Amino acid sequence: MVPNIISRTLKSALASAGLVSVFALAVGCESYEEPKSFLDPAQVGRLKLEPLVVPILSKLDIGADEEDAQFAGARDVTEADLLATASDYGVSANDVLSVSISDLLGPNTVSDRTIRVTQTGRISLPLLQQPIKVEGLTEQQLERAISDAYRDSQILTNAQVSVSVIEARGRTYTVSGAVGAPGLYAIYDTDFRLLDALVTAREVSSTTGTDTIYIIRKKSNAAAGNAAPDAPKATPGMDPLAPQSNATILARKSVMLQDGQAPAGGIVTIDGKEVVVNPPASATQEAAVAPTTTEPAAGKFEFNSLKEPQDREVIRIPYQALNSGQLKYNVIIKAQDLIVVPGPTLGEYYMGGNVQAPGAYSLAARKITLSQAVVAARGLNDVAWPSRTEIVRRLPGDKQVFVRVDLDKIFAGEEPDLYLKADDRVNVGTSVIAPFLAAFRNGFRMSYGFGFLYDRNFYDDNNNNN
Repeated sequence: MVPNIISRTLKSALASAGLVSVFALAVGCESYEEPKSFLDPAQVGRLKLEPLVVPILSKLDIGADEEDAQFAGARDVTEADLLATASDYGVSANDVLSVSISDLLGPNTVSDRTIRVTQTGRISLPLLQQPIKVEGLTEQQLERAISDAYRDSQILTNAQVSVSVIEARGRTYTVSGAVGAPGLYAIYDTDFRLLDALVTAREVSSTTGTDTIYIIRKKSNAAAGNAAPDAPKATPGMDPLAPQSNATILARKSVMLQDGQAPAGGIVTIDGKEVVVNPPASATQEAAVAPTTTEPAAGKFEFNSLKEPQDREVIRIPYQALNSGQLKYNVIIKAQDLIVVPGPTLGEYYMGGNVQAPGAYSLAARKITLSQAVVAARGLNDVAWPSRTEIVRRLPGDKQVFVRVDLDKIFAGEEPDLYLKADDRVNVGTSVIAPFLAAFRNGFRMSYGFGFLYDRNFYDDNNNNN
């Protein structure tokens, strides 16, 4: 009796397996990827013993993924960023100076003045008719310039001048973002570095989730372009403060020469009035100063496309590496640097499809990988097909991209894992064969260990008669 039961069970199992195989070959024309386990396609993982190093992607490598939201044009740290150059400080706009001049108001007297440098980089001193250009000069150079100015004005032959910078606004940096005390700070040393700046700003608010720090720096070759242009010279015969029409402005431009001087005059009619002006020396000069801008069409207004400033560069600093002691990222902080510490990424990602616990999950200011998200959702269910996993990610401009990934290969280390972003949606698909495999698998039960089974078919009713 027992051998017959075993024989019938084996025959049923073989028949079921045959039916499932035939069905897998017969249904549809779609090709099915081979799962890791034929009986359990939801099984994922790597069963090999040797170690394996696989990178983790920070973006979908499909060409349609969004650019880095923060400073896409940032560069990495170079060796030049770590070199400290000792040099004297050059006076900058809005600095506060202390200037002492001997014998200016009388013999054996010292005149002390506290002066703030103007926005155009100049200062005004007593008895001097013209302000002195001081921006970019060191304290020693400025003392010589002031002494020469009094000598050239025939006020003091050999003035004894002493200059000291009280408030160096040009030797400052700014820290913004996720730090304890963002603000404007002074640089006191030429070997002042990023870790010093973070300590001054009371450290990063959250080391968890802060991966990158950015430094916005003024390019060295742009310093010469910061000087304010000189005020335009007045043209003879015209009041520079009077309101002027476009014709008046064009007439003024047409009579300006390279040296700012005008030749012998002439008479032109502007706005119905005769005005004495100097005609241009040649047609070439008139064409050279003619305006080149074009007016927009009437009734049509458009904003010009904004361009990135060309006098700034952005340096990308891996904060976690710096915080772990890799001093090759501890760059020099220079004047007018802006240090940006982005806060941790907040938001939710969504797990759907054939996972054990679908729903919304928080990023919790951490970098969550796709495989970690699957584990957080308590793994895959019985009918999941790992190779049919889809990630839906938002793109700029109210768009989204759908990307197919293979969880089986990611868990096996055959493909790189990737970090999820806020609002990502992960959908684990299935296959038409998966429910039949699950039904076939659940049709068998196994037990192990020691125990006793009691069958009512062997119950003896005669025992009740005793």
